[in-house]
Amino acid sequence: MHELLQSQVATATLYKILLVAEGIQFLWYSIHEDFPFIWKARVADWFQEFVKYFQFDDLLTRGSDGFFVACLFVVFAIQIIILITALFTTWKLTASQKKTSTILAYCLKILSIYGVLLNTIFMMPFFHIFLATFICSNDDTIHGSLTCYEGGYFGYLAVSIIGFILHFGFSILFTLLFIDLNPSSSIPFAAPQSKLNLIKLAIKFIIPLYSVIDYKREANEPFMVIYMLVWIFILLLRYRQTPFYTRSVFNFVLVVEACVLWSTIVGFVQAFIDVGEEDESGIFYLFFVAPLFAYGYLRVTERRQVAFRRKHLKNFKKETDVEMYINIIYDLIENRDKPDQRMALDGLLKYYVKHSNKKDTEDDAFALATGALLQEDAQSAEWYRWVKSIMVLALENHPKSARLHLLYAYIQREKLNNKFKALYEMMITQENKPNIEEEFSIYRYKNIIEEEMNENDLKNTEARGIDINTIVQFQNKFVEFQQVIEIAVERHLDFWKELLESNPDIIKLQNLGSLITHSVEETQDHFKKLSEIRPNNIKMLLIYGNFLKDIVNDENEGNKILERASYVNKSANINK
Repeated sequence: MHELLQSQVATATLYKILLVAEGIQFLWYSIHEDFPFIWKARVADWFQEFVKYFQFDDLLTRGSDGFFVACLFVVFAIQIIILITALFTTWKLTASQKKTSTILAYCLKILSIYGVLLNTIFMMPFFHIFLATFICSNDDTIHGSLTCYEGGYFGYLAVSIIGFILHFGFSILFTLLFIDLNPSSSIPFAAPQSKLNLIKLAIKFIIPLYSVIDYKREANEPFMVIYMLVWIFILLLRYRQTPFYTRSVFNFVLVVEACVLWSTIVGFVQAFIDVGEEDESGIFYLFFVAPLFAYGYLRVTERRQVAFRRKHLKNFKKETDVEMYINIIYDLIENRDKPDQRMALDGLLKYYVKHSNKKDTEDDAFALATGALLQEDAQSAEWYRWVKSIMVLALENHPKSARLHLLYAYIQREKLNNKFKALYEMMITQENKPNIEEEFSIYRYKNIIEEEMNENDLKNTEARGIDINTIVQFQNKFVEFQQVIEIAVERHLDFWKELLESNPDIIKLQNLGSLITHSVEETQDHFKKLSEIRPNNIKMLLIYGNFLKDIVNDENEGNKILERASYVNKSANINK
């Protein structure tokens, strides 16, 4: 999934188009032409005729057995092709870390595009065709002249079972892991964690299931009530959700989902309230009031974010509220070139300073940031030093919050250019029982940082004509060096965890102390061996310098090595 996200080609415009198509798929089930209570008008017929082509429901119902079989085998073939492509891509990535193959690049793009399509418009129609095969009635209009569960039908059933398993697996996989939690990501669907993706997956499965089971449309009114309540629930969750990192995409999602909810409300009114003679009032309210309803919902959601600006960090008890508060500040900083955003940001800063206690304002980073931020030309780094001070206080209140540690890691690397602190925060995140989305995000972000460090290391190689055997020898020892560092850090963490217990185990502390001493000595030996081969390797110097400074607490020696790394880096830049 990491490689697929790196190969992502979907733009914000394309993603918005797919969101519209997805919204139309949902809209169909609130204005279904088989609902007896839906208005009858020429305009409505045209609109229904347009909408029905965005999913398989009407096409299967009005089609023939030949159309059903063709759809089944086309969808099944897509699952097989995606499976083969995924297996081939996994094999190529495992066999070689060099992603230079043209066919591999195309495979990654195909899987990446499929992931976007699956999470938007493919999921519900594909579920529909497989469920229509499982649930067969001889008097329905889907299967035509086919006889259910007899003869050759079992062949179709076998194909459908295999296809359904693959499709369901892909749906779960892409829903859970085809995500990006990084607030600085350029991917249009990058967003904080949310249960809404899984809820939508469930809806895209349940709606086709209902449509296949109730093919005679005998439970239209109860369905409309439940469907409306489901969308009310979705919009309530969306109201409380931290916005997408691409604000235009988030606003677009709000508008599309609000329009779908409004269509269910209109359908509900038609079914239970407007029981007189058929007229065209329903179609009027659907088309002309929907934009007003969507705009109102958009404004209500914005007001909630404004309400967050009028609160202080200490007012938030939930980690999700803290996350939203940080992301609101993040968005204001990124858009501070706009006058209204700059005014809101300045107001938020002044409110924060006014309501902070003395202990908070004594923090060096906070004092430095707030002093610099009073200037009109304050730079991003100065603003994010303020965000850093807020994150430190937030983590003091929520020390075991995996999502906040991960957010802090993103800020450290993306905005404060501190890769090692980002890696350290991700290590703490792993200690705090992260969920599967956070686990994947940690894995993905570690890969990004390591790739970046490797590229910098290659750029800053001090001996351009170095022997290949020496390079291989250094890389092998460097891997061992990293492993030793990791073990030493884990032992330090275990020691301090035990020490902070109300009744620490003295014997365990002694054993850990002995292991820590051994690890530090072993790390020192590995560093000396690596220095004999490549004494000016920047990555090695940075890792060991930060290890001494942040873990061993040997600031003098750690700062010397870090200064040496800085000098080597500057020298390399001058010589380019």
